Amino acid sequence: MSLALESLRGQRLDSRCKIHTLLREGESWPVHHGDMGDFDFDFEGVLGGQSLAGVVQTLRDRKDTIHGLDLMGYGQILVHANVDAGAALALTDARSKKDKDVQDFAGIDLIEGDILRKAPWKQLETWILDQNKSGFDLIISHPVGALNILPDNPFVHHRLLQRMWHHSS
Repeated sequence: MSLALESLRGQRLDSRCKIHTLLREGESWPVHHGDMGDFDFDFEGVLGGQSLAGVVQTLRDRKDTIHGLDLMGYGQILVHANVDAGAALALTDARSKKDKDVQDFAGIDLIEGDILRKAPWKQLETWILDQNKSGFDLIISHPVGALNILPDNPFVHHRLLQRMWHHSS
């Protein structure tokens, strides 16, 4: 086995150990519940000077409904972005009852699971089919706490980008 592959296997094992420890202890990583202003500040270089509200408006000009995905987040940003429905994919559900109620009203569902495994992605595909959609119109990933758990390996990040691309419409 190559040294690079052995290194990746060790990093994935280390990440899974961290994840299982968090789950066993009933904890989650520190969550940053930002709003659109925080998101715009963090991603101003990526959005080319356009705000998230501007991106959503551009989508609204082209589509009747907008479905969003918040990867490694709890879905609050989708509520702020005013999507018509959406899903969030996170390791655990650490939302408050108030956040859950707001997101239920906004049509945002949370799928719990380890994004390095296949099961949550299959649940996400089922969610998309249940919505009669081919994928998400807007995919957001702002994993402030989760980045400390994911393996620091370009292959893992490349794979996550591939999965996001696969689930976009």
